[in-house]
This record gives sequence, structure tokens and C-alpha cells, in this order.
Amino acid sequence: MGGNRLSVFVNPAAGGNRGLIRARRIVGQLADLGWTVDMVRMSGPADVAESIDRLHATGVRRIVLAGGDGMVHLALPALVDSDIVTGIIATGTGNDFCRGLGLPDSGRAAIANSVSDDVNDVDVLELRPTNAAVPDRSIFAASVATLGFSGRVNESANRLRFPRGTSRYTVATLQELRTLEPVSVRLRFDGEPEEERSVSFLAIGNTPYFGGGMKICPDARHDDGLMDVVVVEPVSALTLARVLPLVFAGKHAGHRAVSVRRCRCLSIEGNEQIWADGEPLGVNSARVSLRSGALRVAGTLSHAAAQHS
Repeated sequence: MGGNRLSVFVNPAAGGNRGLIRARRIVGQLADLGWTVDMVRMSGPADVAESIDRLHATGVRRIVLAGGDGMVHLALPALVDSDIVTGIIATGTGNDFCRGLGLPDSGRAAIANSVSDDVNDVDVLELRPTNAAVPDRSIFAASVATLGFSGRVNESANRLRFPRGTSRYTVATLQELRTLEPVSVRLRFDGEPEEERSVSFLAIGNTPYFGGGMKICPDARHDDGLMDVVVVEPVSALTLARVLPLVFAGKHAGHRAVSVRRCRCLSIEGNEQIWADGEPLGVNSARVSLRSGALRVAGTLSHAAAQHS
């Protein structure tokens, strides 16, 4: 692999400004594997996709994202349907996309995996806003889109400065349980008649995990062209507090308040903001579908191969 060139995207401020130290270590280890590495420092949300576009114009066809779900989310507009191979080294808070793809989560194995010659085409969620006040555009998401209680937990977790890591989701969950209220939504599955529902929250999964390791869509597959939609009906705060621990093992689907449906397209209208990959999307109504095989990820097995590995 000597002489091969790639670009590593890093957030220098990540981990309490420890991101740059970690990034230099990653660059050094990739160089040890025979790569010529350019480090691209992220300084704002718009930088990732714009920088990838500029690099692509110069002939770069391989990048590594050293970050979490948020960095993957920001990179998607430049990566969807491109010929760029993306490696991911999980250094974020939740790392749910990497977890859902079965990628190594740390150490030299993650670094080697990010430049693997094994490449798989991964599906991507595509949301098209249907609110007339919002510009018609594609918004891409890698793992899970959600609204309701789970969206409020994301918002609260993003505001927390302590604790660090996935524990912040636990604290945010306890905070939001105190003011739990149902959300009214209108859903249309695959063009069927519209349903008006009241829900505690819903999740639309391309991959299984959200919230730092909660297996909300346990059977979601990253390369089957289908979304898994999990709806949690209105329940009391006490009932939801009992159900949520089951989500970490994906055992919540059997609860009477939980329903799961697979589909190719979902139209959703509501009054609360939709979140995806732990990020706010700025819309509350959208047509959600899958862009099949739109993201080329290094070191990722097909779902069928992963099941037999």
C-alpha cells in the first residue's frame, strides 16, 4: 500500500480538546501501515462536506472519518452516491453507526479496519421535507431518525457538559421522564392510507442502534433496502422507565406498547423536530426512504456475511 494517499478528518476540539492528540496518533499509525496521510481539521459543521467535495475534485477517492455519529452525518451530503471509500474510526460519544455496522470500536484494529480493502455498499436514510415553509432538499442520515421523547433526550444530552460519554444519555433520559408527554403524528407506510397516531416516540432505523448503544431497531439491516419503524405508544413515565432498559438488548419489541414495521417509504407529519444520528434536522414533516447502497464503507461486511462470521 506504499504511496497510497488518503485524508483523515478530525475534530480537534473533541474530547475536551484531546481530539488533536488522538488524531496525530491515528495519522502516525496509518503512516506505519504505508499510507501518505493528510489531516483535515474540522472547524465548523459545514467544513466536512465542503472539504470532501474539494478533495474529490483533486482525485482523492479514500477518506477516514475519525469521529462519531455527528461527523458521519455531516459528511453524508458529499459521500452519498460518490465513488469515495470511507473508513470510520469511532472516537465520538455514541458511535452508534459504527456499532450497527459491526466495526471495531477502538485501538489498532479500528485503524487497520478503516483502510481495509474489503468495502461494502451501505444504505442511507433520505428525508425530503414536506413542510412548505422548508426548502425541498435531501437530508441524509446513517443510522436512526427519531422524534418524540427520544428526540427530547437527544436535545437534553447535547446540552449537558457532564457527565461525558454515553452516561449523558442516561442523565438526559431521567430528566425528560419527568415531563413525558405523547406526540401526535400522521404516518403513511408505503403509500397506504394515512394513520393518525399518538406516540411516546418513534424511531426509523437503517441500522439498529441509537442513544449510545440502545438497540432500538434490533432487526434493522444496513444493506437490505428496508427501514425498520419502531413505534412506542403513549405510556406512563414509570412504564417507559421499565421498558427502556430492555432496549439495550433489543428485547423491548415484545412489549404491548411497542410495534415494529418494515417498509420502503414512510411519510411522517408532526409538530416536533425530527432528529437523526443524534443531530437536529430542523424539520417536523418529511418523506423518508432509503438510498440503497449509497455509501461505500471500508471494513464492513454485508449483513449476511456478518451473520456467518
